[in-house]
Amino acid sequence: MPFSVVSVATVTVGEFQSESRAPRERKSWAHSLGYAIVGRGLGNVPSAPVLPYFGAVSHLRRDPVRALYAWFQQLGDLYQFSVGPERHVIVSSPERIEQILKGNYNDWQKNAFYDPLKLMLGSGLLTSEGQKWHSFRRLAQPAFHRQRLAGYVTDIARTTQQHLDNWGPGSRPVDVSHEFMSLTLTVIARLMFGADLRTDVQVVGTSLATMLDYVQLRTSTAFKLPLSWPTPHNRRARRAVGRCHDIIDRIVAQRHAIETPSNDLLELLMSARDKDTGAGLTDTELRDQAITILMAGHETTALTLAWCVELLARHPDVQRVLEREVTRVLGDRLPTFDDVSQLSYTGAVINETLRLYPPIWYFGRQPVKGTWIGDIPAPRWLNVGISPYIVHRHPAHWVDPETFRPERFLETSAKERHPFAFIPFGGGPRSCIGDQVALLEAKVILAMLVQRSSIELFDERQNDPKSQVTLRPGRPIVIRAVQRDS
Repeated sequence: MPFSVVSVATVTVGEFQSESRAPRERKSWAHSLGYAIVGRGLGNVPSAPVLPYFGAVSHLRRDPVRALYAWFQQLGDLYQFSVGPERHVIVSSPERIEQILKGNYNDWQKNAFYDPLKLMLGSGLLTSEGQKWHSFRRLAQPAFHRQRLAGYVTDIARTTQQHLDNWGPGSRPVDVSHEFMSLTLTVIARLMFGADLRTDVQVVGTSLATMLDYVQLRTSTAFKLPLSWPTPHNRRARRAVGRCHDIIDRIVAQRHAIETPSNDLLELLMSARDKDTGAGLTDTELRDQAITILMAGHETTALTLAWCVELLARHPDVQRVLEREVTRVLGDRLPTFDDVSQLSYTGAVINETLRLYPPIWYFGRQPVKGTWIGDIPAPRWLNVGISPYIVHRHPAHWVDPETFRPERFLETSAKERHPFAFIPFGGGPRSCIGDQVALLEAKVILAMLVQRSSIELFDERQNDPKSQVTLRPGRPIVIRAVQRDS
């Protein structure tokens, strides 16, 4: 849950502070409490129909994504509520979102929602701010340039083939929620480290899962004890972080000791130099970037594929169209980079899945200094929330928004849609650096699955999303992958 009650008053606020982040304006408890109790808000921005101060907490604890969506349907593009002493505003109009993420992006920083992530990931692209983030982005960008994507397809396809071969006959139930997590982690580890992580992938996967669970715990807990305190959760989290650090530090040290360069993301990051200063990444910065890429690069793609399979099984007409395209483009061979651009309907299926079930369903911003959201003042202490789940269902931008219809991304009207009406990877300068790699990976994996199997659900009951740090299925998605006739 992205709203931690009274998080501004926890004993760990100093532990969270980023060197590159502008200090947050502190409000006294008396001021915050009075602000909430008297119900003073931001101008004419409507308020959620809850009691002041802790009124929103019960709704957000039960089902935050449904609560926020229901308030959007009731109140519109811009509304506010308080969570303890914090004032939150949810922005859902693409025009205002573009202003925050692109037009005036230097006026905004990531809010306290990202602080638990920094405890686990260190100071990587996801959690850094200011000049440090600019430097990291410049150094990392060449590794994700489009011209490098061609070299990734072969590794993705071979890894996927090995993984799908292990699924066995179609009568066996396959928990794709689990299988895709394993597959996408193996893929991103191979792209990141080549063969260096092969024997450690399971350890890293278990550690990353523990770290993400810990982030979820801290975002939904009112009072947060410092990570150094020896609670069971803290000890598990520290052990998980330590295991990842040990493995990646060992690989980096081994790379320093050899002269023959490798052809992977780690090598590109190690050799990158800032064009202005000539400086590269330190070993600690390399480790933080690697952990960030591993976590962000497998969880979101795995969830996209799992939701995609669920939707295809529930829409056999869409599945048949997809099968015809894959058969026409690939036949029975492995996909190549040249094939990817021809898999247009496959891409539309993935985009439509990302529209309905964006893995990053919520992210937050906070003003660096007083600024504006359109004609609404935004003081430094304001928490601004953006939910792709809501934006992707905005009726002014999406016809029949609850309907799974991939064709909407192939129609000519798609070019006229506001660019910030579809933001599964964020938007503006701080959009996800690996979005093209993620889409490429999802396309190749989905095409190869459909190439060999038709998809049926074992359990056809409604599977509502569970909104945690990411948007996960409410229960495992278990399928029967029935071999297609050749």
